[in-house]
Amino acid sequence: MEKTTTIELIEKESIPQLTFRHTEPEVQNPLEIRRQLSIALILGNAQKHKVRLVFDSDSGLKMVHTTIWELDDQHVVLKRGVSIPVDNIIEVNLL
Repeated sequence: MEKTTTIELIEKESIPQLTFRHTEPEVQNPLEIRRQLSIALILGNAQKHKVRLVFDSDSGLKMVHTTIWELDDQHVVLKRGVSIPVDNIIEVNLL
């Protein structure tokens, strides 16, 4: 039997209420995630281009459509200082 995973679409304004535990990334290629985040950062700052981020929180998988404003080794920063730990990001897709 195949396991189905539910991903909840949320607004970026609700991210500060989430908690994140430090876990091993569930992504196949963490270097590819970082490359995609870097591209999304450039497009976000230059053209306000949005991305779809899928990430793991203590309450399960979440998805948000947003613009990336900053990126460092630990966090992706969205508007108004909302941040998501990079290690919790599972998927990045340009919209």
